[in-house]
Amino acid sequence: MPELQEESDKPCDTGYGTPEVQELYNDMDYSRLIDGWNSKTGFWAPHDEALDKRASWVRDFIRSRPEKNIAVVGHGGFFKYRLHGTVNEDRWYGNAGWSVNQFDAAGNLEPIDLANIRGTDKLATDATLELERSEFA
Repeated sequence: MPELQEESDKPCDTGYGTPEVQELYNDMDYSRLIDGWNSKTGFWAPHDEALDKRASWVRDFIRSRPEKNIAVVGHGGFFKYRLHGTVNEDRWYGNAGWSVNQFDAAGNLEPIDLANIRGTDKLATDATLELERSEFA
């Protein structure tokens, strides 16, 4: 999902062109990689207005999905500063970080306190934690 690309226009945050990606990974669906997705201009630009619009588009897209549980993989900076609808310096997404969220009444993604759901005071940060689908239904 190209809309989840990182915020900056640094080379490390800019995707390869579609032909280069297809050459590396030829057995995937690339229909969402439209021309210019990696241009860092317009909708894809690394400035606040464009990033906020892109994050809003992602939130709307996720909300429009019929599935109850959706895994979203992307970049920590985009998640921390944009995807939740507000900048939250207290949130941290490491290179392998994860979070479980739900939409609030305003349409922003808010973290779910897994410790409360599981009925324990231990923070649920263990990657081996198994969550039952029924707990989030």
